[in-house]
Amino acid sequence: MPYESPEFGASDPPNPESWALSIDTLYATGGQQIELPETGVTVFVGGNNAGKSSMLNSINEQLMDAANQSLAVTHLSLRRRGRGIDFESWLTQHAHMNVGESGGPIFTRAKDAGEFVTLQQAEARWDQFRSQRERHSLGELYSFLVHVSTVTQRANMVSVSAMQRLRRSDQPRSVLSLFEFDKDLFEQFSSLSERIFRQPLTLNYLIGQLSLHVGRVDVAPPPIDAPDETYAEAVMALPPLGSQGDGMKSMLGLLMPIITASYPIIIMDEPEAFLHPPQAFELGKAVATIARERRVQVIAATHDRNFLTGLLQPRVPVSVVRLERFGAGAARTTQLQDARLKGLWQDPVVRYSNVLDGLFHRFVVIAEADDDCRFYNAALDAANDEEEQATKGLEGTHIPPSEALFVPSNGKAAMADIAATLVELGVRVIVTPDLDILNEEGTLSKLVRALGYDWKLFQGPYRAATQSFRSSRGPAKSSDVLMAVSSVLEIDPYRIYDDELKSQVLAQMRSSESPWAALKRYGVKAFTNPSEYVHATRLLDALDAIGLIVLREGELERLAPGVDVRKGPRWLRASLEAGAHTHSPAQHHIHKVAAIAAQEPISPGALAAILA
Repeated sequence: MPYESPEFGASDPPNPESWALSIDTLYATGGQQIELPETGVTVFVGGNNAGKSSMLNSINEQLMDAANQSLAVTHLSLRRRGRGIDFESWLTQHAHMNVGESGGPIFTRAKDAGEFVTLQQAEARWDQFRSQRERHSLGELYSFLVHVSTVTQRANMVSVSAMQRLRRSDQPRSVLSLFEFDKDLFEQFSSLSERIFRQPLTLNYLIGQLSLHVGRVDVAPPPIDAPDETYAEAVMALPPLGSQGDGMKSMLGLLMPIITASYPIIIMDEPEAFLHPPQAFELGKAVATIARERRVQVIAATHDRNFLTGLLQPRVPVSVVRLERFGAGAARTTQLQDARLKGLWQDPVVRYSNVLDGLFHRFVVIAEADDDCRFYNAALDAANDEEEQATKGLEGTHIPPSEALFVPSNGKAAMADIAATLVELGVRVIVTPDLDILNEEGTLSKLVRALGYDWKLFQGPYRAATQSFRSSRGPAKSSDVLMAVSSVLEIDPYRIYDDELKSQVLAQMRSSESPWAALKRYGVKAFTNPSEYVHATRLLDALDAIGLIVLREGELERLAPGVDVRKGPRWLRASLEAGAHTHSPAQHHIHKVAAIAAQEPISPGALAAILA
């Protein structure tokens, strides 16, 4: 809830450190509440067209008290702390100063907007705003308290010059002015440039105007009362920062208002624009660290995993909000607060895999192995060829492969852990194992729970469908073992009997002793008992509905029956060269994956109806 610090006495002197403003809670259109850390970063993520920019626009409109066009946020609440004289003191340090018609100082943020306050007005307006607890927009104070960082604005910020001040006590004319009498602050800014771009900065104050240049000079700066032409020429020979690439200008323009703490609330869209991955990582790290040190609240929207992982490096409060949109409705939000997010970040599966990339995709498909992922990715690519699909009597999926992330689990056992992590992050998850997962009730039930459903709903149909498979059986005969070994070796009789082939033979020998082997070989046709077939179909339909889409053909290789290579690394190349990913079995499966991924998760009531 919003809070205030204890009141000060009337005789207490102004203290800018006791003044603060931040957003406490956002109330999203879908009914969700999003709580923002007071200092630190809240970052919005999601797939394409999930509504990230609309969310930032809506927050900005709420703060301005403008007409809310995007409707992503219905209203918000604010934290406000400090007295009017504290606000006046803070404003003196951070706002731009001009001279009013009466000759006295006025503060302004926008040169042409006519928005200004005098010292006395600043104090009165803050006290009035602070007393109106039901008021949650900033109104006429907005331009002094909120900075919106766009790509264009960031580049312009480092390209313009500013008038020098005569004394430190003079009000700053721009954000750049805040470096003029604070060498340590400028050195911190320059060191960030040097760390990320390998280029330090120089603040040029020789021409009555402040400007930024790239590089340093070997000549020591002269005393102010003894100008040195050599030093002046060396500084003017340095390239202006405004002449550099878009990435450098955008990033340093983004950091300037944070490092100077010249606004308490900063909204930034696509902070990673124009940056290479290592630079985006360093930017995230810098934004988080400075936000904490300068007591700034940053609200960002990003498409970049590197920027997000950079945010997670320092010990800074970070909240991640994933947006997901189904159809034309309002975006659904899932928030991970700082403590839980940092806990997940310690998980090696999250930290050292591509799982976190799922935050920036429409959905994630978890498959058993890397070859499975590549084959399904190729199938989805083919599914977007509408002309090709028409020849098969199918419609295109209208979901580009770029919106899906395929994650290998390296076996069925790890699927549930990966799925649970992604579900907690608010990611739409599809899991597609081979049919023999029915052999492992423990693994299957864990997967169902990881997707957010109760295994008890499935247990009855599962046991009814697999009763004969789970019954006792006699020992394998020699003919069973011979058939199992032959099924592997006869594919390529002249192949060297290497370790990989040996593993396949041993695996097939073990499976020959179990009736479950028929599931991988024959798919759902292995349910030869009519009653069990009915139960199995109902079970698989229900699993499909929750996003656990079991391959009904049995195993991946059954989607390419005409390929001579049975398994191994050569199978993927052979199957793709044969076009198996474009054929009906593979296309029906990937169309089902895409269709279910595009739907909202099924309700328990609708799921019970399928299983009834």
